[in-house]
Amino acid sequence: MQAKEIRPYYQKHCRFRMRSGKVVYGVIWSDVHQHYFASHREFEAYQSAIQNRDKATCQRLRFPVDLNEVVAAERLN
Repeated sequence: MQAKEIRPYYQKHCRFRMRSGKVVYGVIWSDVHQHYFASHREFEAYQSAIQNRDKATCQRLRFPVDLNEVVAAERLN
């Protein structure tokens, strides 16, 4: 998927189907240069770490994701 296709799913709990056929549940978001993935629970902890300015926890809770590997997305809530 391209960034403009996945933008409606940013920061929303979703089911993502990957090119490999694997289905993952979580949240995708972006900063200026990169897209990231985390489970719903990890994303909530990530947001809390941002508010607390805990950079080490932020780094531990986000995983870079290549949007070209995402073939489908479905919002869960």
